[in-house]
Amino acid sequence: KVTPDVMVYGKVGTGYLAGGIYNAVKFNPETLTSYEIGFKGDFFDRTLRLNVAAFLADYKDLQLSYYQNGRLVYENAGKARIKGLEAEATLVPARGLTMNASLGILDFDFKRFVTLQTGAPIDLAGQVTRQNTPKTTFSTSVSYDTEPMSSGAYFSFMLQGDSRSRLI
Repeated sequence: KVTPDVMVYGKVGTGYLAGGIYNAVKFNPETLTSYEIGFKGDFFDRTLRLNVAAFLADYKDLQLSYYQNGRLVYENAGKARIKGLEAEATLVPARGLTMNASLGILDFDFKRFVTLQTGAPIDLAGQVTRQNTPKTTFSTSVSYDTEPMSSGAYFSFMLQGDSRSRLI
């Protein structure tokens, strides 16, 4: 903690996903090394909360599954890297009123993707993209909770919007 209301952090993690054999084809274990730095802070007597994180993850033998000619195929993509930034803000300017916003920026690259599915080994690293991986995501919401009535019941109102860039 830098101050009672602000924390900075860093972390390094490793992991793996076991390999196996599917339809008599062997695939290797996937390994990952990830790095993250960030901060979390409350400001203006806890009226504003900011959280920001930057991350980088390196994959070796990234496992992929997809359908080819009507059959499920598992293979290792070789090396891949994902890096990004996430930011969140929450503002509570008045009792019952809460405003939220979040932004995510993502960059995913195959560094090496040698496939044998084409017959001869070919590196597809610059030619393929990761499915369901948008470059940017954005979300915002405004909510208001009324004061409780004598029964304890209250009304809650919320507007929310979400956006995703086209997939990379």
